[in-house]
Amino acid sequence: MHREEKENISHMVQAILKLSRLEADVVEFDEKDTLLSEIVTEAADNVMALCDLRDIRLSIDEGSDKDACIHADAYWQCEAITNIVKNAVEHAESEVRIGFYRYEMYAEITVQNDGESISDEDKKHIFTRFYSGSGQPADSIGIGLSLAEAIVRHDNGYILVEDCTKDVLNEKNECSGTRFVVRYL
Repeated sequence: MHREEKENISHMVQAILKLSRLEADVVEFDEKDTLLSEIVTEAADNVMALCDLRDIRLSIDEGSDKDACIHADAYWQCEAITNIVKNAVEHAESEVRIGFYRYEMYAEITVQNDGESISDEDKKHIFTRFYSGSGQPADSIGIGLSLAEAIVRHDNGYILVEDCTKDVLNEKNECSGTRFVVRYL
């Protein structure tokens, strides 16, 4: 077995164990006010090697709200956002953008890439455990987004999946990509 295969299996087992612990309600959360900038920065650091390997540019929106915070467990929210950013990097053509904002009623983190959009059928199942959408690589295990959704839901949040917004254009000046919006109420 190759080193990469062993790492993939190890990652899969760890993710399944984390999801199982969450579902069994045996995780003790250390909830406190946490800056979204800290969660996003750590998640970005966690996927930087993958970005380098795939030649993907990862940027954090300079217009992000540096004071935006949520009441949550920073470790677990970082785990969730890392899984979302990792997914965005794996499906990007050349770029992933992250932003974080605070509004009157909620705070949110956005993760957007310039890859192909997710089909409407795949969007319906994207957070289902072990679901691997159309066109996924053979080593895709379909656990990361399921884990992310369970973590975010625990902290009174939800995740939206949208086609890109007009601010991310491909080389042909066409809108492309997917945007994840993690919203905390």
